[in-house]
Amino acid sequence: MRYYNNCMNILLNLSILFFLNFSVCPALQSNNPLDNCTINDDEQIYFDKNLDADNTEHSLRSTYMNTFMTAYFSNLTYNFGYNQYGSCGYVAMAMLLTYFDTFMDDDIVPESYDVSGTLSSLDANSCSSSPGSVRESSCPSQYAPFYDYNVIEGYDPDTGAPIYRKDFSLYKTWLNNNYYLTSLHAKLIVDTLGTTDYTGPGVGPSTFGNVLPAYFSGINYSSYSYIRSPQGATSDEVKAWVVDQICNYGRPVILGYPGHVTIAYDYDSSNQIVYIHQGWLNYEHVPWTGTFSDAHTIVLSNYNHNHSDNYIYGNNTYCECELSSHNHRLSCQYYDDDYHEYSCYCGYSYQEYHTLLTIGHRTICNKCHHIFF
Repeated sequence: MRYYNNCMNILLNLSILFFLNFSVCPALQSNNPLDNCTINDDEQIYFDKNLDADNTEHSLRSTYMNTFMTAYFSNLTYNFGYNQYGSCGYVAMAMLLTYFDTFMDDDIVPESYDVSGTLSSLDANSCSSSPGSVRESSCPSQYAPFYDYNVIEGYDPDTGAPIYRKDFSLYKTWLNNNYYLTSLHAKLIVDTLGTTDYTGPGVGPSTFGNVLPAYFSGINYSSYSYIRSPQGATSDEVKAWVVDQICNYGRPVILGYPGHVTIAYDYDSSNQIVYIHQGWLNYEHVPWTGTFSDAHTIVLSNYNHNHSDNYIYGNNTYCECELSSHNHRLSCQYYDDDYHEYSCYCGYSYQEYHTLLTIGHRTICNKCHHIFF
């Protein structure tokens, strides 16, 4: 009998989990991941993965009104690294970090690397260039990479012509001497590649999984995890993963495709187009309809909002959550036996009565997921 009761409890718990995962948000049941996203609609429902005190992962129902990502990246017109000599991957990583620093936790980017954004009103869309990091000048010609004609690294398979080694050491030394303490893009390159060898700032799919953890370790920041799209996935599968991160989790994504690395941050469900920041001036909100090769992002595991001072209006500094364009990111949690509470990291909150459902001999709230015995 005890064994039977235990089995029944397990089946009941599984049925509750099934209900929570598939009944609360019907849109997530679609077989096509691209159908689940409404980033340009007035309201979007998605699930945030959080950790309980016992480190058990659970889902919280959240409402994300439009997206601060769009306001941030579409207005990031200048304060990002200068993409020179194939350094687009490092430009993208720096932009990803400055976004999370501005949006969620001001400790992600040290203050010495911050460049504030000036507002013409208390609205993120009024910023001439979103907060970021110092943009380097063009590398002077005497420090530009050059070919070492004394070293042949291989031969062109079509023409048979020798391929000479390219020396990036002067460029990296120039970055180190002039921008290491102010430009996040330069810091990532120098910390990863040093200044003495021939290695250039081009990246491969595995680069991000090495550079980002090394960066967080260097600033003693542990409240994050690095995730990547499934290896070996098709272009459509990578696109679906990117859209899922943007729409269902509210995360910008480092997107790689042949020859370039960008930031994907917006999605139009009406025509299934992902919008990217190319990492170049005047290419801040570009529709991308080409190949999706590889994608990466970070997940913050500490949801305690640490205010930034990255926006300036008049003589005062502001955090994103203090702007009139701030969109509440509401998490629903049990408050007491009568109410659950919706709260945003900016301090806004309200309570409402539980919405109860009885399954077997248990009653649950299908909003905060609290189980009443």
